[in-house]
Amino acid sequence: MSGQEWRDRRVKLTPIFTSGKMKMMFELLDVLGDKLVRILEDQLQYTHELEMRSWLQRFTIDTIGNVAFGIEPNGN
Repeated sequence: MSGQEWRDRRVKLTPIFTSGKMKMMFELLDVLGDKLVRILEDQLQYTHELEMRSWLQRFTIDTIGNVAFGIEPNGN
């Protein structure tokens, strides 16, 4: 993108990434990351192989739901 299209997009996105909002997002990511680690540790008690793709998909959905919409998609 360039020119006016880039400028219009930047004007819409810039308020999302203020330093205060980034700090808040980091805290949420930290909590969600800790939750993922606990879940994976529990799973490793039953098996020594994990399908990481599905776990990372769930993590991504949880992250987007929490950061962008303020909801916990899995209901926990």
